[in-house]
Amino acid sequence: GALIGIFVEESIDEIASRYPQTLTRRFREIESERLRLQVLDWLDLEKQRAPFRIFEKEQKHEVIAGGIRVQLKIDRVDELPDGRQVIIDYKTGEVKSGQWFGERPDEPQLPLYSMAVRGNIAGVTFGQVKAGGMGFNGVAEEDGLAPGVKSYESLKQTRDSNSWLEVLDNWRATMERLGKAFHAGEASVDPKNSLTCTFCELKPLCRINES
Repeated sequence: GALIGIFVEESIDEIASRYPQTLTRRFREIESERLRLQVLDWLDLEKQRAPFRIFEKEQKHEVIAGGIRVQLKIDRVDELPDGRQVIIDYKTGEVKSGQWFGERPDEPQLPLYSMAVRGNIAGVTFGQVKAGGMGFNGVAEEDGLAPGVKSYESLKQTRDSNSWLEVLDNWRATMERLGKAFHAGEASVDPKNSLTCTFCELKPLCRINES
């Protein structure tokens, strides 16, 4: 507990130097306690996992998708006793599995990360760090890699796949296709769903009514 407190204070000190007027003494006290409790909750969740070691943290990676070079910084990669790797991307908001599947995924990080990491990947997951909603949300080769992470065979979007390798290959194909379209300058009027137009900031320039 004391060690967590030290790291929390160091993190707050780093931010406070940039925003001294916001991080008053009382605000710091509240934020310190909030962060300390969140870290403890997260560590309790990690204790439920099968054995692993942290392989790398916040390392930069590069991936080329359809001719587009993408620079990535992956929050964390864990290594299992058998040498396979689990990719973790921290999130402070809520995530849903449907967001990283489909022809035009809303959250393409996990597919891109699976392409960037060169090791034998066992699973890719978001680590949801949220008060009242701590948890992992992702997909893996088999059940049991982390609490809440389903195997590809039991996840709705991938249960019809013939293998875990096919899931990763399908992700790669989707990212390659999107990269090629972007590289070719394709900009057809093709909103993904009704919400796309609702929150669009370019309505005066859009040609959707013409089509």
